Formats: sequence, structure tokens, C-alpha cells
Amino acid sequence: MSDINITPVTLPADFDPMLQNFTLYMPDGTAVVTNIPSLDTFIKQNSEVCVVYGSQLGASVLMLFVILITTRDTKRRSPIFILNVLSLLLSFLRSLLQILYWVGPWNEAYRYLAYDYSTVPKSAYDNSAAAVVLTLLLLIAIEASLVLQTNIVCLNLLPLLRWGVVVFSILITLLTVSVRLAFSVRNIQGILKAVYLPDTKMLGQASLITETASIWFFCLIFVAKLAWTLYQRRKMGLKQWGPMQIICIMGGCTMIIPCKSHLL
Repeated sequence: MSDINITPVTLPADFDPMLQNFTLYMPDGTAVVTNIPSLDTFIKQNSEVCVVYGSQLGASVLMLFVILITTRDTKRRSPIFILNVLSLLLSFLRSLLQILYWVGPWNEAYRYLAYDYSTVPKSAYDNSAAAVVLTLLLLIAIEASLVLQTNIVCLNLLPLLRWGVVVFSILITLLTVSVRLAFSVRNIQGILKAVYLPDTKMLGQASLITETASIWFFCLIFVAKLAWTLYQRRKMGLKQWGPMQIICIMGGCTMIIPCKSHLL
């Protein structure tokens, strides 16, 4: 403590130490003035995002074990099972790469506050680009699985209605994947240049909207089919509360919650 030179400074009466500025210096001597709230935001953001991706990673592993244990051997070669397992593996890898980003060179305090990414190693660029690609592949696998499940759910419908629903679901899937592809391309271009491209935010919002609409559409099909089945069961006098009612309610929640979250 004796080596620290403490010089008292006269400060104004309304001085708030939680809002004070401090200066960082870049390698060329350029001074970057930042403040405590920016540093607090940086720390809080890192903690929140790492918790989210850590939860996704753990959930992906847990669901993978559940599917592998509960699925009968006769169904393990079905396209839906393969796509679901592939989706969980991609979700695990993608979450892992995202965590590596938030604890890696891109996200060190000096680089974030000074916006100086000149010394970021190539491996960090590769990791970030790979995470974007895996997110796109994950969406493709999920959407393909949902289209196949829609086809199965609609098997008992009239042929014209069934094919209409399936074709419409394919169109929604193509739109969702196309918007995500455009966003991924621009995102990777920005990563490689270490800049935030002006249209990236717009494409990201468009991708979020189309993905939310896609989830809502597929949930609507599944919930509608369950509701119709429950209606038919009531007509037959089967009014007992059971798993089908629970699934129907939870399916309705998956339609409402994403829409409310997006609006908020």
C-alpha cells in the first residue's frame, strides 16, 4: 500500500462515483474515454448470455439422452428421429461455440470498450463463423423435422387439404431458412471484417420474426389436430383429463409465449 500515490481531488458536490469516466490507451497512443456504466453493462451482458447458452447446452445434452433412451429401436432409423438427434447435436455444438465466444478474445474488456479487435487471433474468427453456420444448420434440421411431422399429423385429412397444408409449411420453411441464410452471410462478412454491418440488425430482426412465425404455424397445426381429437373424444363420451389435454395446453403455450416475447 505504501507504493500507491493517493492524491486528494476536490470534486463537485453532485459527483457520482458510479458514473465516472476513465481513459484507455490504444497501441498507437489514441485515448479512448469510457465510463463505469459501460463496464457494468459489459460484465452483466457476459453473465446473462453465458447463462442462457449454458442452459441451452445442458438442455440439449439432457434431451439427447432422453430421446436415445426412450425411442424404440424400430423408430431409430426414421427421418424424424435422425433429424431430432441431429438438431440436438447441432444445438450442443452451437451453444459450446457461443460460450467460447463470450469467454474468448472477442469479448475481453479492453477490446469491447476500446473497440480494438486488431489483435484477435484467427482461431477466434473461425470459431465465430462456425457458430453462425451451425445456427443455420440447426434451423434447417428443425424446420425439416417439423415439415415431416406436419405431413404425419395431416395423414387423416382430405388429400387436397393435406397437400395444401404440407405445401404451405414447405413455403414457410423455405422463407424462414432463406432469411436466416441472408442474415448468416452478412453476419459472417461482418465477423471477418471485425465490423458491424448496417443491415445486420435489420436482417437479424427479420430472421427472428420469420422463425417465430414458423414456430407459431407448426404449433397451430399440432394444437388444432389435438383439439379436434379431443373434441371427437368428448362426442364419444370420453371426458377424462389426460396427457392429450396437457399436450394441447402446452402446445398452446408454445404459440403464445414466443409471440408475447417478441412483442416485448
